[in-house]
Amino acid sequence: MMDKKVNLSNFSDDDSLADVWYWKANRTNPAGYADDKTQVLSDAPSEKSTELESTTGKKRFLVRRSDQGKPAYKESKPTEFSETVVDGYPISTPEGSRADVIAKGKWQGGFWTIEFERKLDTGNTDDVQFDPSKKYQFGVSIFSLYGRPHDPHSPNLYGRGRISEPLVLIFQ
Repeated sequence: MMDKKVNLSNFSDDDSLADVWYWKANRTNPAGYADDKTQVLSDAPSEKSTELESTTGKKRFLVRRSDQGKPAYKESKPTEFSETVVDGYPISTPEGSRADVIAKGKWQGGFWTIEFERKLDTGNTDDVQFDPSKKYQFGVSIFSLYGRPHDPHSPNLYGRGRISEPLVLIFQ
């Protein structure tokens, strides 16, 4: 959501504001959506921010806020026994800005393939509004857990806040 190139990693020295499409295999995929959020990385703490350390040792603060509306899942925490298996995240139909990003993943041959779809202009202030004549920097992160150490021997947990090489979205 910025007009300049920045390092999008959670461990960057750069301040950043990002429109995050947070796809979760168990929570959002069954409903066919990604959870639309806004992420801020800065020098200043804010409400519910997580303190991190950048790769150069600088104190940083990360906060990821849900966009306005209802998510594609509910959180279920039963307090009494009702059945043997309980879905911790029952499907829900998202509403508002949190319903902007349609996303569906398919597991095949040991890999996920995920397709995202969104209007260029959602009309929501918590989303980047795409102009087809511009280029947009983006990155991909897998299983982000903020500041916890990365274990290179755990391929299913790869990522943890590290962003792929810088990618560029170009409309044709």
